[in-house]
Amino acid sequence: MPTASRLHAALVALSIAALAPQAAAQAVINIPINNIDSGDLLGSGFNPVLIITLPAASAVTRIGWNLKQTAYTPSWLSEMAIQLSDSPVTSAFSIRPSSTGASGTELNILALTSLSSLGIPNLLLPNGQLRLEFYETFDDFPLGPDGIWAGTIPITGEVESYITIEYIPTPTTLAPFTLAALTLTRRRRA
Repeated sequence: MPTASRLHAALVALSIAALAPQAAAQAVINIPINNIDSGDLLGSGFNPVLIITLPAASAVTRIGWNLKQTAYTPSWLSEMAIQLSDSPVTSAFSIRPSSTGASGTELNILALTSLSSLGIPNLLLPNGQLRLEFYETFDDFPLGPDGIWAGTIPITGEVESYITIEYIPTPTTLAPFTLAALTLTRRRRA
């Protein structure tokens, strides 16, 4: 086999590997949510925001949580929300772990679940920045927090609160090989 043909075969093999099923490239991380206030409407500059850095061009495909939340009277647990988005915000979805229309403290758990089964498209993160904004859907206390994520529960032992996400890094690292293989194939036929 001539050297150019071997190079072409190697480049095609690498290209196919880059486009292979992405299951092996999936990663799962737990994002700790500890004593974060929930106070203002979405977009307020007073809302706590976490930025999590993932590999560039990742896609969040699944989400789960183990979240302890406390809503102060008269605020409701169901008003506490978290928006997950890219940064800067061009694509986003929000979660409201509780459906309780009352104040109090709850532990809400959701096993790792695909976004598509929740009716949410995968969240693409072009620069790898995952942004979490903690907010209220109704602001009962304009000058203070309406609740807290991972607030104190008067029982023995603290429950660790976290959001779990599964993401897939987009296989862009082998893209130059794909282009080289296509260019070599094109030149050969010419």
